[in-house]
Amino acid sequence: MKEKYVESIKDYEKLCNICIQLSINTHKRKVNSWREEYGSYIFAKIATHSIAILKLLPYSPLFELPKNFKVWDISSLAVLVRALIETYNVFYYLIMDEIDDIELDFRFIVWHLHSESERLRMLKSIGSINPAIKEIEKSIEVHKAKLLINSFYNSLASDERTKYRKGEVGISLTNLQISERAGISRNYYRSTYKFLSSYTHTFPFSIQQVSVFKADDEESLSLIKGQADTASGYLSYAIRDFVKLFPDQEINITGVKSTINIWLDVLNKIANDSQIAN
Repeated sequence: MKEKYVESIKDYEKLCNICIQLSINTHKRKVNSWREEYGSYIFAKIATHSIAILKLLPYSPLFELPKNFKVWDISSLAVLVRALIETYNVFYYLIMDEIDDIELDFRFIVWHLHSESERLRMLKSIGSINPAIKEIEKSIEVHKAKLLINSFYNSLASDERTKYRKGEVGISLTNLQISERAGISRNYYRSTYKFLSSYTHTFPFSIQQVSVFKADDEESLSLIKGQADTASGYLSYAIRDFVKLFPDQEINITGVKSTINIWLDVLNKIANDSQIAN
C-alpha cells in the first residue's frame, strides 16, 4: 500500500508543480478579455490550494511535523480538497463553459452582483458605518441596471429573475450540472463531495474516522491516497482547461499529459465509488 501511496503523491506533486508554473508563466501578461483576466486569478487560487494540499500529504517534499508529533491531518486535507473542487467548478462555469456572449454576460453580472450584495449584507449585519458602503450600494445598482437589459435574464421565469436581481444567487447552475458540462461524472462529484463535506461540517462519520486514524497505518494511507487522487483529478481538469485559455502554454504540460489523460478518463467514467480504487 505504501508504494502505491508514494506513487500517487509523486503524480500529484508533478501536477501541482505544473499548475504553479502555468500560473507564474501567465502572471501580469496582457489579456484580451475578462475571461483571461479572471481565469488567471481563479487558476492562481487553484494553484495555492494545490500547494497547501501538498503540505498536508505525508511523504511529500513539503510535509513536515514538529518533532515527536505524529498526527496526519486528514480533516484539513478534506476541507482543502473540497475547496479545490469548489474553485474548479467556478473556473469552469465562468471561464471555460461554451455559451453565447449574452449568457456569459449574465453569468458575470450575477456573480458580481451576488458578491457585492453579500458584502453589503455582512457589513450591515454588524452595524458597520464604513464609508465604503455607499460605493458598494452604487456598484449593486450598476450591476442591477446591466442585468435588467440582459436578454438571457429577461428570458427567465419571474421567480428566477427576482432571486438574481436581489443578489441571492451567484451561480445559475448546480455543481452537478457544472460537473457534467466539464466532463466529470455526476456520481463521482456527488459521492466525493459528500465524503469531503463530512469533514468540513464535522459529521459523526468524520469524527469516527479521526478517532481511529493513525499515522503510517495502511487504512490511513488509503484514506489520504483517495483524497490525493481526487486532488490530482481536479488539477488535471484545471490544467486541461487553462492551456485552452492560454494555448501558448500547451508546450509546458508535455511531461504530464499522459497523467492528465488518465485522470480525465477516470473522473469521467467512474460511477459509484467515492474514492478511486487503490
